[in-house]
Amino acid sequence: MALSDKISSFWNAKQSDSPKAREFVKESYKKAGGRPTPELERVYGEYLRYERDKTTPKKDRAR
Repeated sequence: MALSDKISSFWNAKQSDSPKAREFVKESYKKAGGRPTPELERVYGEYLRYERDKTTPKKDRAR
């Protein structure tokens, strides 16, 4: 599975609100020897923003 396929499966997991996204990130960190790749950091940052926005009222978000 190419990295772009993994990224797209991560996005699909995120969109369906399943724990697959977190698993993908954990596995990717393990495979990279605990060092995040720039692409993974970007995607994970998007995921964290998504999680935050889901639980924070729109008026309280810092953008």
